[in-house]
Amino acid sequence: MNKKQISHILLLLTALLWGTGFIGSQYALDSGLSPSALCAARFFIAAIIMSLAFIKLIGGFTKNELVHGGILGVFLYLAQLTQIEGQSLATPGSCAFLTTLNVLFVPFLAWAMTKKRPMIKMFFLCLLSFVGAGILTYKPGGGFGFGVGEMLCVICALLYAAHIAYTGIAVEKGDPRRLTMMQMLSAAVLGIAYTLIFDRSGFVGVNISLAVPSLLYIAAVPTSLCFFMQTYAQQHADSSTSAVLLSLEGLFGSLFSVILGMEPLTAMLIAGGIIIIGSAILAQIEPKNKIPA
Repeated sequence: MNKKQISHILLLLTALLWGTGFIGSQYALDSGLSPSALCAARFFIAAIIMSLAFIKLIGGFTKNELVHGGILGVFLYLAQLTQIEGQSLATPGSCAFLTTLNVLFVPFLAWAMTKKRPMIKMFFLCLLSFVGAGILTYKPGGGFGFGVGEMLCVICALLYAAHIAYTGIAVEKGDPRRLTMMQMLSAAVLGIAYTLIFDRSGFVGVNISLAVPSLLYIAAVPTSLCFFMQTYAQQHADSSTSAVLLSLEGLFGSLFSVILGMEPLTAMLIAGGIIIIGSAILAQIEPKNKIPA
């Protein structure tokens, strides 16, 4: 396999593991952690993990790696915080659906940031992935209201889109390992500062036996490992394709919920899953004679 194919596999694996992150985060919230405390602890532990994993690289940061990694950390922390705060004020289905808006934003943000227009088909596939996510999360008789929680989820989608698009720029200017370390450190500093200033009671009354295993898992796997794989993979995959492949996160999250008995297997889940998987497959097919968009 060539580097692009390997990168696409890594993005698929990232989406799969991100799907498990929904469950880990829910356990952490159920332990009594507030959303901001959860984010602060998650990124603090992740920063330690990444620093220990690549300890020999700590002294070799370039200015570009510090700056771009720091910016990625800002996007990442704000996206995580608004997502979890939004989930606490909106229904899970509404939040999941609105967060998936990021797949629509990415092509336009990447175009604005890099001045390189994505292939026309990527605009269509991103829209198709979003439609699939809507079908995936639709609950008959439920419907979607629009309040503060839903607005936070839309802001989260925009921030995640900015993170994906900016990652495509950052990997051209630095080592993925150092960039991941820096973004985790940046997110951790923001998280700790926010919690100390606005939410000092976020750790009060927490069930430690439930919180610690959940935090260790989401910090090590959906955070440290997955964001490193995403950063590494985007060296060889454009931002729009990355967005389509990463949109499988919602499908995997739903499948894990079905397997664990948290929700039933429905026709809507199957239909939405087929559309999203189809979009991901079509994103891998390139015309023999490429015509510039």
